[in-house]
Amino acid sequence: METTFHGYMKYRCPVCGSERFVVLDRGVEEDDVVARPRQPSPFLIPCTSQFCEGVQQDISGLHKVPTPQPLKFGMWYFEYNHTGECASLKRFLGSGRFA
Repeated sequence: METTFHGYMKYRCPVCGSERFVVLDRGVEEDDVVARPRQPSPFLIPCTSQFCEGVQQDISGLHKVPTPQPLKFGMWYFEYNHTGECASLKRFLGSGRFA
């Protein structure tokens, strides 16, 4: 089964200025999904810059895409994790694999 996303958010580190987009699994920041209560995405995530110890923060809020889109290799992804806490940050490595 293909993994898709329904929206995205943009994050920026106030320390080094690095930015990244993170896409959202079904049920993350989304209401009315059958058998999945809404799960929030984190407001803060670790910075991706190699030598920065800062954290990136949400600077855009939720942006919806008109129809679910397939994940592409290397995309950052908030995965629905059924814990009731914030979604898990993963990196898509293709063929259903995540890091």
